Amino acid sequence: MFGSRPCEAALFRAGRCVGLALRRAVATAQRKSELRRAEDPVDAVVCAYVALYAQRCPAQVTIYGDPDTGYIVTPSLPPGPVRPSRPQI
Repeated sequence: MFGSRPCEAALFRAGRCVGLALRRAVATAQRKSELRRAEDPVDAVVCAYVALYAQRCPAQVTIYGDPDTGYIVTPSLPPGPVRPSRPQI
């Protein structure tokens, strides 16, 4: 997901242990119900990661919306055209 900029690399290392456990749970799931059990923890890790990223790298996030009606914070896209890449497994 992240890791190409110095600030991202430090955050990636911090979340690696939790991420590996969740990844293993998803990769070894045999049933749809096992994937559903992993969904909330995956969402929580992503939200926590983006919150920490926004705190440590505020210039590298984009905020959509406003405080009065609600907003979402995401890592900013890199400059230039975005080309889809194959997921690394």
